[in-house]
Amino acid sequence: MQGEAKAGFSYTELERRLKALPEGPVSVLNTPRPFAIASIIGNFGIILGLLPSLLMTFMTQQMWMVTMAKIGLMVAIIGSAPEFIRSLWVVPRSLWRWRNEQVIQLDHDIVQFREVVVWVSRFPEKTIGEHLRFVRRAQARVASKMGLLTGGVDKLGVAPLLVALGIQLKAFLDWGQTPYWQLLIGLLLAIAYLIAFVAQLMRLRMQLYEYVLEEALEAHVGRSYSPGPVAGSRP
Repeated sequence: MQGEAKAGFSYTELERRLKALPEGPVSVLNTPRPFAIASIIGNFGIILGLLPSLLMTFMTQQMWMVTMAKIGLMVAIIGSAPEFIRSLWVVPRSLWRWRNEQVIQLDHDIVQFREVVVWVSRFPEKTIGEHLRFVRRAQARVASKMGLLTGGVDKLGVAPLLVALGIQLKAFLDWGQTPYWQLLIGLLLAIAYLIAFVAQLMRLRMQLYEYVLEEALEAHVGRSYSPGPVAGSRP
């Protein structure tokens, strides 16, 4: 314990320990990392596919624009397909079995996270409080930046991405006929969704840090609290 206190607390070590925790019996609702990466790649495909149609308003149409749009559409569909197909199975399953699976997962999570909380609580109370305040401020900064850059797109779920993908498909099938304002909306929605998606992943992780630090801090407070003798009781 003294060796750990000397080494000092770090978010890096906290992340390593959280990452090492088993997923649990009902981890189907957690988006696998490969699926998340594929979704980000698919989002880049939408941006790549819409750019040629926008460039045509300023430049003479070239063959490389058609090729770029075709590659972008293929990347967008291939990147978005895994999570979409997975959702077709996950959403109905979770709606049908959410109650039983939720309590099973909660029972599992509280035991696993307790181990991490015990480790964090070995550090000084001042250190835990400082890191807790910092992660809360970091969350507030991310939320402010996300609101400024995306304008609340994160509250619309996957709808902006589907709209952007629909505009991209329309622009490819009706080559050169899609209005400029529709292309611009599709591009802005794709960029905003990408920013919101990554920022939301960051916020969810920082909320997990906050939970662990809060529990560890409460453990410190519980240990330091020693009730005095009850009035009228014998010594």
